[in-house]
Amino acid sequence: MELRKQVDQWLNDFARCVRERGYEEGKSLCQEQIVSYGTVMRRANGLEDLVSSQWQKVWERTEGFHFLSETAQVWLSQDESQITVAAEWESTGLANAGGSFLRKGRSTIVLIQEDGGLKAIHTHFSQNPGARFEGEAQHSLA
Repeated sequence: MELRKQVDQWLNDFARCVRERGYEEGKSLCQEQIVSYGTVMRRANGLEDLVSSQWQKVWERTEGFHFLSETAQVWLSQDESQITVAAEWESTGLANAGGSFLRKGRSTIVLIQEDGGLKAIHTHFSQNPGARFEGEAQHSLA
């Protein structure tokens, strides 16, 4: 499969995991030793840390997550061992006091080929700069 199609499939699969709160399937898209950054946690070392300190806190308060595929840029390392993706995303955040709000952000994802598919070894999700919602803490996605 062409590299860009593989990356697009990974992005679509990950977005579906967020929407469906499919933690186990989401974990299957990542390497066990992943290192990640996000808004609600400073740094996650390993997959279980990422799930407990970021995904479970944010995915439960998120609806309609999707990547803006037209913004995705993909780079292949010179030795073809790593793929870096920069893509914007959108979702609906669910406020603590009820109601919802539009959440927009950006991500950087580093992927490697492993076990016949792409696996993330690093992710960084954050909201767009200046994003503030009245009475709502900022939350990133993954």
